[in-house]
Amino acid sequence: MGRLTATTGVLLLALTGSGGAAAQDASPDPAAPSQVPASPAASGVPDATPSRLRKASVPVTGPGMLVFDLIEGGPGYIAVGGGTPTGLDHHALIWVSDDGATWQSVPLFGEAASGTIRGVAALPGGGYVAAGHDFEPQTERPDMVHLLTWVSADGISWSRGPADASFPGSMALAATSTPDGVALAGCSAGFHCDVGRVWTTTDGQTWAMEDGIAMAPYSIAASDSGELVIGGEDDAYDLVNGQAAVASSGDDWTIHVLGTGDSQVSGLTRAGDGFAATGYLVEPAGEVLGSMMASSSDGTDWTITEPKQLKHGTVTAGIDAAGDLVVVSGSRYDARKDRTAPIVLWSRASEELQRIPLPRRLDRKTFGTTGVRLRDDGTMAFVLGTEQNRPAIWYSVIE
Repeated sequence: MGRLTATTGVLLLALTGSGGAAAQDASPDPAAPSQVPASPAASGVPDATPSRLRKASVPVTGPGMLVFDLIEGGPGYIAVGGGTPTGLDHHALIWVSDDGATWQSVPLFGEAASGTIRGVAALPGGGYVAAGHDFEPQTERPDMVHLLTWVSADGISWSRGPADASFPGSMALAATSTPDGVALAGCSAGFHCDVGRVWTTTDGQTWAMEDGIAMAPYSIAASDSGELVIGGEDDAYDLVNGQAAVASSGDDWTIHVLGTGDSQVSGLTRAGDGFAATGYLVEPAGEVLGSMMASSSDGTDWTITEPKQLKHGTVTAGIDAAGDLVVVSGSRYDARKDRTAPIVLWSRASEELQRIPLPRRLDRKTFGTTGVRLRDDGTMAFVLGTEQNRPAIWYSVIE
């Protein structure tokens, strides 16, 4: 992940949706400012803290849809997602916003309207690339899924990108900007996402693929020099014993395991001059043991920490960083109340995480988070997720 202009996808669930053009009443918090502030440099306010999350006004969208990724770009911000509201037919979702508080749906036509978009990234020379997958009529299972791409010059008008010979039987799950273009992380599409693949492009039109990476990558980030790091699990085919893992192109995609038992790296981001990751551990019986955080200067050697706020049934879904600010989203099981509640945590170069207050009127029983994104300057945080089985975005002004 990392900054909004070089962001990755998050935890992989199988999803849904189409977006309407009309915006629904988001019932903003009474304490919300009438105008989202412009972006003062975060470095000028090192002690800035996140405000209570506020629900953004988003297009009316059918149930079963998800928002997977969000970047700065176009009129201000671009969010992507999609899903299967009618069964096997995947409907793409692209929203845009000039302030991050009010979103509009981008009309998609023809084949561009089909598919689920899992990640979006900016090309260094201008323009944007989004990627995901679609399900074709079931024949042979490996040929059921096709990697799909979308391209745009301005973030508002989108079309389907040209197909590549490596796309059939593949799926893209995350995207990130690189110094030379855009990189995608995904896998071969079978019963399990067990053979990792990475695609790179300089123009969004032609692609090069690296195959045979022995892990399932669910996220991707790039360094200033172009080194790629992927995060996920080392063996997604064996769903009981897969372990949280990362790999780096600078280390010839050698797999480095960060967890034990059934575990997963659920979020990965560029952080400062290095990388940060978060993941969770699950017992074979299904009990969530808690989550961990990890940092690395090169994507190869990692330091693992287990902040107390991530223990006791916490599942992390995403992580992002801007400067020394790190934000993590996820959920925590409350054994006393026998229910799962959402959490959004932040920190500034510390193992001590603090909560971002949730909206007062949030229906916590129907809230779910798929990830978190930060502005490049660290002045706004965005939580992506669902409420009442419909896609939603929350934001926090950091001041």
